[in-house]
Amino acid sequence: MGSHLPEELVSEILLRLPVKSLLRFKCVCKFWYGLIKSPSFVSKRFEFNNNSSLVVKCSDRVTCKHVMSSIDDETLEEVPSVNLDLPQFFKENYDYEVGVQLLGPVNGIFCVFGGEDVVLWNPATRESKPISPFYPFDMPPNSCMLCHHVGFGFDSKRTQTYKLFRTFTWGSEEECYQDAYCHAELYNLSRDSWREMDPVLPSRIAETFNAHLNGACHWLGDDCGDYFIVSLDMADEVFQKLKMPPVLWSEFAQLAVLNDYLAVLTYYYKERERCFDMWVMREYGIEESWTKIFTVGPFTGVVERPVGYGKNGEVFLQNKNGQLIRYDPWTNEIKNIGIPHPKHSFQVISYKESLVSIC
Repeated sequence: MGSHLPEELVSEILLRLPVKSLLRFKCVCKFWYGLIKSPSFVSKRFEFNNNSSLVVKCSDRVTCKHVMSSIDDETLEEVPSVNLDLPQFFKENYDYEVGVQLLGPVNGIFCVFGGEDVVLWNPATRESKPISPFYPFDMPPNSCMLCHHVGFGFDSKRTQTYKLFRTFTWGSEEECYQDAYCHAELYNLSRDSWREMDPVLPSRIAETFNAHLNGACHWLGDDCGDYFIVSLDMADEVFQKLKMPPVLWSEFAQLAVLNDYLAVLTYYYKERERCFDMWVMREYGIEESWTKIFTVGPFTGVVERPVGYGKNGEVFLQNKNGQLIRYDPWTNEIKNIGIPHPKHSFQVISYKESLVSIC
């Protein structure tokens, strides 16, 4: 085929194929191998590919195992061929109430972590890379870990590499966070090493997981009761603080990326029913551009919390029966996702497959 068709046409045909097929076709000839492995083809195919699926991570209440599967985001049917037993990444048995968590994806790459173990993982190619141990440090005597926070992103401006940020805060349980000690460190994939960072943050990070957008990680931050968004630019490695949407009161808030916008979902009670407001920052970095685009609910007490978002703004929620439901804010349709057996600790993430190599 490659000897009878122009190389440009071959490239255009291959761009339209799924990653599973492209991995097999690397064996066809040297030209195809070099083309499929080339950074330009990998990047172009990722941008060209508009197909996405939903990655669902949950904990089985019966077996206490962490499992992950892929669901077609149109039919909401499970794709058994990509089911994965997450504990294969980790040797320890983590508490299934907290356990293994996912960050990302960033360019099709997930950061999977449990305890102090971290793995970078590409579900499409099945490549995985365990991250070397964290930067060594000693906790002060008579202290305990109060919290730790993680961020995963990509430096597209300078080093063209993935980076992982982590901060630990410890002290006595009687101490307030202002008096606690903080340690921060940054991992660089191209160097496969950690280094210590200046732990001075613009405010206390109040959310374990981050939202990655425009080359920066974002967390919810708490500055003595005033809530902000804390961002870390992965290229400049500089922290900034952004204002939250003009919300008068909220029981809880959650960061997300929705259609390439930084988004905040706030939820609150309204006469014993739970409501959710979705805000997006129309112009990144412009605090006056926060816009409320829809309200989800009100729901009765059966809905516990949001656990993820679809590519078109759908909100996925976990109910008290351990079931996963989808709410479409544009049609007000509610649909139960047919995942067998009650589950816990859901994460639902919109995912687009990628050829990016991490090994």
